[in-house]
Amino acid sequence: MRVQFYKTDERRYGIVIVRDRGEPLRMPTAPGNDPLMPHDLQHFIAEQELGIEFGVFGQVAAGGSAGTFHGETRDGKTKRRSHRLMRAGRGDSARSERATYVCMFNWLAASANPALRHRAAEMADTATSMLAAMDASERRSFDTQTVARINARMDALSRQWTATRIGDCLELQW
Repeated sequence: MRVQFYKTDERRYGIVIVRDRGEPLRMPTAPGNDPLMPHDLQHFIAEQELGIEFGVFGQVAAGGSAGTFHGETRDGKTKRRSHRLMRAGRGDSARSERATYVCMFNWLAASANPALRHRAAEMADTATSMLAAMDASERRSFDTQTVARINARMDALSRQWTATRIGDCLELQW
């Protein structure tokens, strides 16, 4: 599926998802914009790089809505599938939230920019608490190589996002 992150203005973004089958899904105004990259782009990176199967984008790829995306029609079959996927993906969704925060923290902490490292320092206590609350397997997913790969991808996509003009989109493949 193709995921299009639209820059609607300097402070807001929306998402359109185009799947192989079915109508496009939309989230016209999405929460959590950051000038460096939208919160949902952070989710996209974390879920894809860490193989989180039924996070936000995995649920949508499996034919659901993740409770946040909507099409023009609202048929009962799609609604039931979405509810099943949200129940089945509850753990992965929580993992995605934790991973997104930790990935953003790691990326900012590794930055050469002192202002970004300062932002990371403000997030450090929460990131440390999240890591401590994870089971050992989840914590191990943040090995040195994986963190470096995620940081590099965040660098690249942040550059692309900040270069995206208002009204245009950054399109990624899931």
